[in-house]
Amino acid sequence: SDITKRTIRSFVNRNGRITLSQKKALTELLPLYGVRKEELRDLGLLFKNQNPVYLEIGTGNGLNIINLADSYPGVSFLGCEIYKPGLGRTLMQLDQQKISNLRVILGDAMDVVNSLLEKTLDRVYVFFPDPWPKKRHNKRRLINAQFLEMIGFKMKTNGRLYIATDCVTYADQIIELIESSPRLDNIAGPKCFAPRPSWRETTRFESRALAEGSRIFEIVACVNLRCNSHKRLE
Repeated sequence: SDITKRTIRSFVNRNGRITLSQKKALTELLPLYGVRKEELRDLGLLFKNQNPVYLEIGTGNGLNIINLADSYPGVSFLGCEIYKPGLGRTLMQLDQQKISNLRVILGDAMDVVNSLLEKTLDRVYVFFPDPWPKKRHNKRRLINAQFLEMIGFKMKTNGRLYIATDCVTYADQIIELIESSPRLDNIAGPKCFAPRPSWRETTRFESRALAEGSRIFEIVACVNLRCNSHKRLE
């Protein structure tokens, strides 16, 4: 079901410095590998197959999604990013490595998810969303009840949602939201965090967080399945 998009944005448009090569990639490669919002209505047509579709929200420099797309040619990957420098880098990698099962979209995650049809996603990744640590900014956090409800509708039954954050208050809030959601279950069990997925790349941001002694919290939810703690994590 389409949910009206909220007015509070979960990001600040801080595009920062963009290199000439990133700018060139956006101009020349975005038309080749980019997706327009209206194309999201039919992912089978977009990817020209009926493969499972995995969406990464906030692809950063593309490290994780490029590696996954390269490792799993039988999966269609969709990467959503709001910051142009990161997307420029992703496009350059995509072109260099000639990866054909990954398409990217420059835009706000809420708009992107809202444009998808129900039950079209098999997996969704949200790694290190902006934590907005100040209490008065918490309302800007991407992952809230509305976002999770929307994701629940867009994912297939037994679809998986993977989240990672180094912000303990955010992690606790997400667990609480998932456990009160009628469509999602916390795979690790009530109030529990999941083990780190072996396939997730360590980004520069994560390395810095670990170097500073921060703990990384992993959360895995699944759609409409009564999961319990002994269920094997993939």
